[in-house]
Amino acid sequence: GVPGLDGGRTYSWNGGSATLAAGLGDGGVDEVRFPATTGRYVRMSGTKAANQYGFSLWELEAYGGQSANLAQGKATTASSNATGFEPAKATDGDAATRWAVATTERPNPGWLAVDLGQPQQLDKVLLRWENAYAAAYDVQVSDDGQSWRTVAGVPKKQQANGNWLNVDGRA
Repeated sequence: GVPGLDGGRTYSWNGGSATLAAGLGDGGVDEVRFPATTGRYVRMSGTKAANQYGFSLWELEAYGGQSANLAQGKATTASSNATGFEPAKATDGDAATRWAVATTERPNPGWLAVDLGQPQQLDKVLLRWENAYAAAYDVQVSDDGQSWRTVAGVPKKQQANGNWLNVDGRA
C-alpha cells in the first residue's frame, strides 16, 4: 500500500469524481447497499476469489427497509458445494455453519442464491465471509430465478475520462 492511502478513496478527473468505500471485497462482513428494488430471488455471484479456496459464506442476509433478515430459513441454492457445507447453511441463522463451493469449482467462479418466496423490496445484502471470500462479486436480484439483474458490484466500477486522475487531492 501507499502511506496515507488507506480507507475510502475519492478520485477526481476532468468532468467528474467518485468516492469508493473501503471495506468491501476484503473479507469479514460486507454490507452492500443499493437503490431499493424488488425481487423474489437474491444472489451473490462471485467473479474473483481472494485465494485458492474459492468462496465460503457463514451467512447471506437480505434486507429491504426493515430489520428482519428476509433470507433466513429460505430455500437456498448454489453453483456447487463442498460435502458438509450445503447452501442452506448460509441462510440458517447459525453462526457456526457455512456454505462453501466444491473443491472442483475453486477458485473461480461461484454463486449462492436465495428464493425469498415472493417478491420483496430489497436495498441491502449482508455477506458474512469465511476466510475464503470474494475479492470481486455482484449482488443480483431476479423475479424468476433465471434472468438476473446486477444491483451492486464489488469493487464498484467507475469510468474516468480525461488525461489526468487525482486521488484524494494527491495528484
